[in-house]
Amino acid sequence: MSALPEPALPPPAALPSPAGSPFAAAASAKRTYLDNQASTPMDPAALAVMQRVAAETWANPSSAHRSGRRAAEIIEAARERIAETIGALPEEIVFTSGATESNNLALLGVARAAAARGDERR
Repeated sequence: MSALPEPALPPPAALPSPAGSPFAAAASAKRTYLDNQASTPMDPAALAVMQRVAAETWANPSSAHRSGRRAAEIIEAARERIAETIGALPEEIVFTSGATESNNLALLGVARAAAARGDERR
């Protein structure tokens, strides 16, 4: 499985902020953005990798064709890298479509763990 190359990251102060981005607006106005629950500005390095992957490997990762398999490889490489970074197993990393799905999975996990240990409060 091939992984995306590690991006060379300059110090945060050296990262450019596109005009009109939340980073640029916050930096120029010296304000603090407090609505991270609704949306959060992306780190420019992460955005650059996502844009490159979206442009080069846009296929459905569930498809059996070559482009789909390449997309699946990229997702699995990301899963492995995240797992390694946080000390988890790759199969413990689940990508979801958003907060509601993530919250539901977390609550189901807590309920199943409680049921497994015989907790009656579930």
